[in-house]
Order: sequence, then C-alpha cells, then structure tokens
Amino acid sequence: MRRLVIALLLVLSLCYAKNSEAQTIQYVYSAVTHNITTTGGTCGDFQSSCNIIGAGAQYHQLSWNVVGTLSACSVRVDSSADGVTWNTGDIVAAQTCTSNGNAISTAHTVNYTRINVTSITPVSTATLTVNLTGYANNPVPSGGTVTSVTATSPVASSGGSTPNITCLTCAIGPGSSTANHLAKFSSTDGITLIDGGVAGAGTLTDVGASLPANNFVCGNTYPDTKDCGFSIVPPANGGVYTSATAGQSWYFLPYGDLTLSSQLTLPIGTFTANQVKAGAIHIPARVTFTKETINVTTTANGSHYYIGIYSADGATLLVQGSFTMGAGTGVITATVSSTTLTPGIYYLAWSTDSSTAIVQGTQTNGTAPGAIFNATFNKIGLSSNTTSGGVLPASLAIPLNGTLYQMPDVILEP
Repeated sequence: MRRLVIALLLVLSLCYAKNSEAQTIQYVYSAVTHNITTTGGTCGDFQSSCNIIGAGAQYHQLSWNVVGTLSACSVRVDSSADGVTWNTGDIVAAQTCTSNGNAISTAHTVNYTRINVTSITPVSTATLTVNLTGYANNPVPSGGTVTSVTATSPVASSGGSTPNITCLTCAIGPGSSTANHLAKFSSTDGITLIDGGVAGAGTLTDVGASLPANNFVCGNTYPDTKDCGFSIVPPANGGVYTSATAGQSWYFLPYGDLTLSSQLTLPIGTFTANQVKAGAIHIPARVTFTKETINVTTTANGSHYYIGIYSADGATLLVQGSFTMGAGTGVITATVSSTTLTPGIYYLAWSTDSSTAIVQGTQTNGTAPGAIFNATFNKIGLSSNTTSGGVLPASLAIPLNGTLYQMPDVILEP
C-alpha cells in the first residue's frame, strides 16, 4: 500500500512544474474596536487614534464584522500629520459596512491613523467590530508572468507560456489495456504501469498482490465524499468519520462523543409552555439518524416535548422529534424521517406544551462552562419564536436573547 502511494506521488511530482517567488508579509500594527453602536473615530477599544510614526507601515487593511442587522453603516480610514487635524478617508475611502467586508489601501506613509465610523444604525442589539491592520509591504502582492516553460526528461514540454506537459515514461505498458480499467504497477520501479484487470469509476481498490484488499477507498464511490487524492482512509466508512450503522452508531447532543459524567444528570428546568430555547452546536462528523432519545425526569402525563435541529443561520428546521409523555418518568424515543447532518454548525432547539415537564440535560449555564458560552455572541438563549400546534417554527429567530440555559441531552441513532 505505502509503495503505491509513494509511487503515485512521485509520478505526480515528476509531471508538475511550478514557478513561484515567495514574499514575506511584514505585519506592523493592528487595532480592533469591538461592539461599535455609535459614530466616531477609534483605534482599538481605548484609543481615538493610532500613532504609527516610525513604524514603517505603508499598507493599511480595514476589515469589519456585523453581528445582527445594521440598517445603515459607513466606515473609513483617515490619516493625520499631528493627530489633531484629520484628512477624510484618504487611507481607505468610505465603505458600506452593513455586512461583513474588507478593504486595503494603496501605499501611504502617515503619522496617525484612525477608524472613523461616520454613520451606523443598529437594529435592536446589533453591533459592529472593526479591525485596522498595518503592513510594511503589500499583503496582496500581484503575481508574476510566465513567459516560457521548459522541462527535463522524463517530463516533456511543448514550449511557450501555455505548453502541453507530458511525462514520457508514465504511459501504461507493456501490453494492451482495457478502457475504464484501473492500472497497477508492474514492478517496484514506481513507473511502469499495466492493466489491473479491474474496472473502476474513480475508485482505487485491490487490483493485485501489492495492494491489500480494502486498504483504502478514494474518489466518488462513497456518498458526498470529495476527491481525496491518495490519502489513506479507514475502510469501514469510506474515509469519513460517520455515525450511520444501526445497532452500532450513535451521536450525543449537545457535546458529541462525550464521556458521561455527573454533568449529564442535571434537570434542565421548566419554562413557559411553547417557548423555544436553543443553543449552537458543532457536528464534527457525518451523522445519519432516524431516532431521537431523551430522558424525562419530571413528567406531565399527556403533554409533549419537542426537539429540533436548525441550520447554522436558523433559516431552516432540518428535523423535529415529538415526544408524548406518559404517567411515568424515564427514556422516550421519537422516530423521525431519516436525516443526515454533515460536519458544521447547527442549532439544537427544544420546546414543550407543558409548564411542568423536565428532561435531563447538560450544564451549560453554570460558572463553568456557562460563563464563556455567550462571551462573544449569543450561542444559547431564548428565541422570539414559539411552538404552535405541536410544530416548532419553520425558522429560528436569531440572535437569541443570551439567557443561559441547560441544554437537553439527546441521543441520535440510525
């Protein structure tokens, strides 16, 4: 197996020509102003301007991030010779900042700089964060021009700036080959290829004694996989960490494959019927499931509990599990339509039509780790949506209100 990987990489390296020139980007200064809601000039959270005399900064990059909705926003970068009298957007001209963006200046050598937010209209609790970074040289240099490409055997070039590159010793042989068959090395030279005798469709598999059976799978034969080149990947799941085997696989929300501890025995408390609470979660694997399971610690006979998963932007309810509580407490499983979550960020949402029902949860609202959850943006909180007729809202209203809640424990299983 290793011999095949090394040989293929060697062939690729022989057939690849590259002409590049490295340049070191020289960073000089950076100033970040957080949570801006009013106009004014700043350079970081505690200064009104940056003194960069002698720093050597020529290029100034402005970037900004919006949390929530800004109905109007304009930002620019000004310069000054004395820190008192300011030019108007001579470093970076006025930029609309109602959504995330960035801009970079041409070469300017100045004494003082400042971020100047000239207009901003936040909706509700929306904020703007702006970063001004200075460089001694251009952080986005222009590329060079290829005038001619030559090659040395066994690589051949047709010449000119856009040549045909061939590898003379990489052709299959000796002997004949069959269309769409995979090739294999005929010896240990890492060059000579022969017909492997096995049809293939973008997959490397066992075509000879030099390749252990099922050692790796690569290409497009596993659902949703991308071209993985010649990377070695586990045989059981096609190279993607996957929870999808009934009776074997499972995934735990909100923390993933968590070692069970006393943190998981905490009731999450009651709340007003039909309220929707939610928390951001990270799914690092492909998870396919048809069942959701929760543990009821205080029941409300005949009432219901709802567990849903939303897309990262809250715009789409991907799946909902509906649980009917009986007279006793304990584990309840709800069957849902087969759902596959690919790695990424999602929102776990929960609601109930009871004001007394309680389920088991994970501590996310205590001193640790709760204190850090909503430090930069509201990852856990109450949504302004409500459940209606036993159905979670089609979209989740975010940002959440920022109140920390314990999140319910949910097991997802195929």
